[in-house]
Amino acid sequence: MTKVKSKNHSFTKQQQDWYDNACSHIDQSRLQKLIFELTARHSPTGAEREASEFMVGYMNAAGIEASYQPITATSGNCIGRLRGSGTGPSLLLYAPVDTLLEGDPEKDIPHAGREMRADMRPEPYIDGDLVIGLGASNPKSMISLITEAANCIVDAGVELTGDVIVATAGGGMPWIVAERDNAGISSGVSHMLS
Repeated sequence: MTKVKSKNHSFTKQQQDWYDNACSHIDQSRLQKLIFELTARHSPTGAEREASEFMVGYMNAAGIEASYQPITATSGNCIGRLRGSGTGPSLLLYAPVDTLLEGDPEKDIPHAGREMRADMRPEPYIDGDLVIGLGASNPKSMISLITEAANCIVDAGVELTGDVIVATAGGGMPWIVAERDNAGISSGVSHMLS
């Protein structure tokens, strides 16, 4: 087996300042609100359009250049971009937007459990620091976290050399949903990258 050696790269003083400044802009209430609002937009595999279009609007309002990339009439991706100077590499932050379950007892029970729990329903609610609802932890928190990272870069005024791309894609679940144009098995990512 070949061992891979990696170089330990540390931040320059300026990079450390940018990082610390960006971290100081993390806003837990903004993050929780985004998780809640995104979870309120039901997005089963092949039916992610509403959630993706919501993210486009959210990102544009936050100063992140974003656009909707349709896949089918009911499915699509959100691609946001913070432009850098073009002198460095770009970074893609990605999360799927479709949920594992349908939010329908007829389709989700019994393989997902004996009964529909609160975290299996597409109606979110807040319990202290937590957002409970279908997809709140996965994938909606992932989307919200990478978007909050971009928000912090914007708020801190970090000078980027390469672009930071924040993307969400539909059709991410490991099966095909025939009644929704055969969405699934990373069809959204394939569409985004082609």
